[in-house]
Amino acid sequence: MEAVLIYPNEYRAGMSSLGFQAVWRILNTIPQMRCERAFTPAGISEMPRAVESNRPVGNFDVIAFSLSFETDAIGMVAGLRAASVPLEASKRKDGHPLVIVGGVAATLNPEPISDFADIVVIGEAEEVLPELFARLFELRGRGRTKMLAGAARIPGVYVPRFYRVEYGDGAAIKSRCADRQGVPERIERRWIKDLDQHPTHSAIIAPDAQFGDMGLVEISRGCGRGCRFCAAGFVYRPPRTRSLAALEPSFDLLLKHRPRIGLVASSGADHPQVHDIIDAVLGRGGEVSFASLRVDNLTDKILDAIAKSSRSVTIAPEAGTDRLRRIAGKGIAEDEILDAAERIGARGIEGVKLYYLVGLPTETQDDALEIAELTSRISKAHRGRRRPSRISVSVAPFVPKPHTPFGLHPMERAETLRARIAALRSLLHKVGVPEARFESVTESVFQAVISRGDRRAAALIKRAADPDGSLRKALREPPPWVNDVLYSPRNIDDPASWDFIDSHIGIEHLYSEYHQGLLARNVNPCRPSKCKSCEACR
Repeated sequence: MEAVLIYPNEYRAGMSSLGFQAVWRILNTIPQMRCERAFTPAGISEMPRAVESNRPVGNFDVIAFSLSFETDAIGMVAGLRAASVPLEASKRKDGHPLVIVGGVAATLNPEPISDFADIVVIGEAEEVLPELFARLFELRGRGRTKMLAGAARIPGVYVPRFYRVEYGDGAAIKSRCADRQGVPERIERRWIKDLDQHPTHSAIIAPDAQFGDMGLVEISRGCGRGCRFCAAGFVYRPPRTRSLAALEPSFDLLLKHRPRIGLVASSGADHPQVHDIIDAVLGRGGEVSFASLRVDNLTDKILDAIAKSSRSVTIAPEAGTDRLRRIAGKGIAEDEILDAAERIGARGIEGVKLYYLVGLPTETQDDALEIAELTSRISKAHRGRRRPSRISVSVAPFVPKPHTPFGLHPMERAETLRARIAALRSLLHKVGVPEARFESVTESVFQAVISRGDRRAAALIKRAADPDGSLRKALREPPPWVNDVLYSPRNIDDPASWDFIDSHIGIEHLYSEYHQGLLARNVNPCRPSKCKSCEACR
């Protein structure tokens, strides 16, 4: 069986995705399977072809898509159209490729892409793909419907065509049921319990990738901090780490080709062996880099290691005030942020990249503008005595995500977000921050529609993926259900389009954490094997 794994975005971004490379590697280790790569950015019109063989992607037995972000669905639909593959799964016959979709965006809520996917993988690829393809090999040649029916019986495999949904007014869901015997009503999120059994590192060294100067190694998966807005912190629960012994072969392999190791983790400095990991890389003559770091565990050893190889550090205060950080569950205070900035500057690290959100629950205009004031104070703390300083800021609207506490909260209105961003942009310029990037409000709204929407969102995705389409055109005169999905709060008993996904996180826990957040109370962190409050470890 031959498959093509497609990243529905540019080559440069796709080859920087460790998840994409990991899935490509997994598929190529499955007996009887050969997998190539392709890339389909939004707006693609010419026939997409596989990188390895230059064959048209429509000629493969399987077309697999990895969706890291909700808006990647646009590149997926554009790629299928350009490949002359029927967009709707219901219109594909024997002889058409099987379209399999996975990735974190698909796991959070597969319903908006369900019209386009024959199969959606819910959860982690290492756990599902070998079992799925063994079943497909077994049923190959017996017809498309029988193959899909066999696949649908595997935990973590969702075949949308075998389910029927009836909608009411607005975002209301009147009924949902399986209409084929033997397929489950709920789909379990699969996850691997022992990361050591599944090394995850760069499988292809691509110089043109965003991080082409380093080899990437995943040292942990998930995060136990419990930030109430963070999808990765919940969809990858419980958090797990790889041991140093399991990581060392990856270091040995990658350092033959690149001088630096990028340590991939939601919260890398939380790894219990992080100092030993640093010593292992440095002891092999390599350098280390972290994707992002929390300021409350930024040890001297970590900073010293970064200073040897990097000119910048990324931290995410998320909000401009301590009050809003408590509500979000970030759990860091301004004095900790300023202390970290001073220590970063003391080691000669010139650049600090700061990530913020606007539109978090209970945020006011003053909260948003405090982002500029905090950034100014960070710059002064980092600069110290005439020390060079390069502060850059990235600001994104908050998008409520399924399976998180703040997924129960409505998104802030687009006009309010635009007004706050405009005021913040002006104030950042006044306080002397020249490098500030703001994510498009329109793109964030569309992301929220796909994140929180249902099967009716497929029409908007197709409209955005049209050759002359755009996000703005897709959102022009939206149907009434869109406003409900975006701007209506959820009660614990309100059905959502993703409720059939068994994420292993109890809705009661999410509801409790949501209201604890609104009261600005400290978050309950995830402590595997020591608590059962969220049910992830069951």
